Amino acid sequence: MTTNTRKNTINFRTPVSKVKFLGSARSGTSHFISQRFTAVIMLLLIVWFIYIMLSIAAEPNAMIGIIAGSVLNLSVAILFIGSFLYHGYLGLQMILEDYLHNKTRYWISITLIRLFCIITFIAFIMAMIISLSSYIASSIIVEILTGRIKH
Repeated sequence: MTTNTRKNTINFRTPVSKVKFLGSARSGTSHFISQRFTAVIMLLLIVWFIYIMLSIAAEPNAMIGIIAGSVLNLSVAILFIGSFLYHGYLGLQMILEDYLHNKTRYWISITLIRLFCIITFIAFIMAMIISLSSYIASSIIVEILTGRIKH
C-alpha cells in the first residue's frame, strides 16, 4: 500500500500491476530475434568481405572483376549491405524508442532513417548493376581487341 503524494490517496496496486500493459510484449521478441539474426548473418559475411578485400589487395586493378565478375560475389555483396542497413535500422529504432519520447519526432526520425536505408540500398544495387555492365562491356571490348571475337 502506497500513498500518492499528489492527491493524498492510497494506491492499492502492486508493483507488478503498475507495470503491466505499459510496454509492448508483442513486437519486442521479433525485433530482438531480427536484430540477433542480422548480427549473425553479418558475422558470417565478414569472413567473405575480408577474403574479398585480401583478393583486391593482391591485385588492385581487378576489384570490379572480383566482385562483379561473379554472380555469387554480387549476391553476397547485396546481402551484406542489405543486412548491414537493416541491422543499423533496427538498432537506431531501439535507441529512438528508448530516448525519444515525443511521438511526432519519433515517427519523423524513423521515417527519415527508413528512407535513408532504402535509398542507400537502391543506390548500392544500381552501382553494382552499373559496375557489372561496365565489366561485361570492357571484357567484350578486350576480347574484340585481342581478336578472340570477330565483329
